[in-house]
Amino acid sequence: MARRGEAWTDPASGAFHGRFVMREGADDCRTCHADDLQGAGDAPACSSPPGWGAAGSHGLTGWPPVGCHEDLASNHPAGWGAPDAHGSAVIADGGSACASCHGFDYRGGVAGVSCYACHDGPGGHPLGWEEQVAHGTAAQGAAVAGCAVCHGADFRGGWTSVSCYQCHGGPTGRHGDGYAEPGQGCTAPQRRGRA
Repeated sequence: MARRGEAWTDPASGAFHGRFVMREGADDCRTCHADDLQGAGDAPACSSPPGWGAAGSHGLTGWPPVGCHEDLASNHPAGWGAPDAHGSAVIADGGSACASCHGFDYRGGVAGVSCYACHDGPGGHPLGWEEQVAHGTAAQGAAVAGCAVCHGADFRGGWTSVSCYQCHGGPTGRHGDGYAEPGQGCTAPQRRGRA
């Protein structure tokens, strides 16, 4: 502490070490705190208990660490897991708050819960959404509001720039091209003119 001063450990300070590590990485820290960052000489361990990584606890969001000492489930409001609940919050901060607990790759991190358990990847679609029966059924109910969060109120792309109309024929179109083709999992009759 003597080397860096009190501001180095004060989260409210512009000289707080978390901001330095976010910018520069932890290589310089290893000079004094040892390769495993568990302390050496008068340099303390960078995490406690040993083995907890600072990045895993703090993520890219800096201070304070979220979910380290309280029940992790309490970090989300009731209903957070509902399809329409957390998408807009994730979009608003680019997923950095999620990375604090779920890891930079969203595969579990310190929370131990992977976003991939419910989603197909960073795009946020639920698992299996691309199957016509799955996403068509979801779009028929209130869950269509969840589509609008990313694809826009008019479903023409929104922040994703991926329009639902790339496969579906406009506001009155319901089925994408090939809807009644063999192997699509549908029981609808074939369109005229198609084998």
